[in-house]
Amino acid sequence: MTANFSLNRLGKLIVKQWVEHRRLYLVSTLALLGLLGIIFMIWLSTTGDYFDENSLYVTGLFGLFITGSIFAGTTFNMLGAKDKGIYWISFPASHAEKLFTQLFFNVIVFTIVYACCFFLLKTLMEAYINFLVESDPSTYTFKRVNWKKVDGSGDMMPIFVSAFFAVQAAFLLGSVAFKRYAIIFTLIIVAVIFFSYIFYLSKISNYYFKGFNFELFKLESYHYANSELKETYKEYFVSPVLRETLVFFMKYLIAPFLWLITWFKLKEKQI
Repeated sequence: MTANFSLNRLGKLIVKQWVEHRRLYLVSTLALLGLLGIIFMIWLSTTGDYFDENSLYVTGLFGLFITGSIFAGTTFNMLGAKDKGIYWISFPASHAEKLFTQLFFNVIVFTIVYACCFFLLKTLMEAYINFLVESDPSTYTFKRVNWKKVDGSGDMMPIFVSAFFAVQAAFLLGSVAFKRYAIIFTLIIVAVIFFSYIFYLSKISNYYFKGFNFELFKLESYHYANSELKETYKEYFVSPVLRETLVFFMKYLIAPFLWLITWFKLKEKQI
């Protein structure tokens, strides 16, 4: 065990990880490809004669969240076994190098492999859909995603990507924090945080406002009397500086913040 960080040792550690687990990674890739194929076939059989490309991406994002969380949640499962855990902790490399190795396979390799599997199957799916549309255009319709539309999917995609890396980082942290059933415990904690936030918003609306539209960092309040809308109307905004700070943190810093906590947890980990 060493506390010094070395890029050369990090590269060797990544190679070591690949050599020891390449069969597992290859089999997992084939399983991922088969799973996505089954999901796409179910989507195709239940869609009918109207195909929406946006729903394809939604299906792909749903699969990304599920498979990415499972993969991240099992990253440090070796720490749950005494013999494997002692070997992994005592291996001559720093905790930062070990964490960066796992981040390389989780954040970079997994994301690239998933994207390749998804777009490969999506291309085949679109070819089949285009064949149906060309053969019977009066029956079948294929709606493409308008990426240039401001309020469309093109504007939401970066938000979903940022959310994925944040959720993935949470499950990676859970794999270190919990010796057993890390995925289940992490899922419960993430769900509790999410629903607590929704519950908090509902309490705000019920106790402080009698009619409102809530948007991120903006609250529009309406006041009713005798089922008629009064002329009074209020808007509440977060200050621009605070808003931009929060947006930047939510987009780019949640995942690194959780990675940092994971590093501290690894440093104090005992078997």
